[in-house]
Amino acid sequence: MREKIDWLPEKILRCNFSSDSDFLKEVEDAYKNDFVRGVVCFRTTPVKRKTYPIRHNGEDASFWHITTCGNSEDSRVRSYDRCERIKWPKAIIENEKDFLINVWEEGKKLLLHFRFTEFQPHEKDYLVVLEKRNKYYVLWTAYPIEWEHTRQKYLKRFQTATI
Repeated sequence: MREKIDWLPEKILRCNFSSDSDFLKEVEDAYKNDFVRGVVCFRTTPVKRKTYPIRHNGEDASFWHITTCGNSEDSRVRSYDRCERIKWPKAIIENEKDFLINVWEEGKKLLLHFRFTEFQPHEKDYLVVLEKRNKYYVLWTAYPIEWEHTRQKYLKRFQTATI
């Protein structure tokens, strides 16, 4: 087993900021560097952000979805856990050949399951979901997998899928 995952960016830790607004500004800036000002590709296909709907605070739909949690759009709340990992989706997409990442398709969705617990048992696995369009993918969502039974569900789905 290797000692380090060189391609995985450090988390942006909330505890390093004096206020929530400073933390969220840094998180939003990191997201914009990756998905607004930068170019992300899955293999050779561009990955774009979901720009609609724009949230009341001016955030695009992809940013809102990967930094919040909740069962419905109306009940979603900001998640520090998700925000701290804002740099992970790009890194996982661009390093999809790493043996710790399972990649498979389910209909129009492309799932990338980063099995981080196999490297660092105290961490959480992480899932990135892209949606296929004609000539690009859309960053649909990304989040840490909170529960072991959910992790096992994704492992089983990968075993029965193909790409």
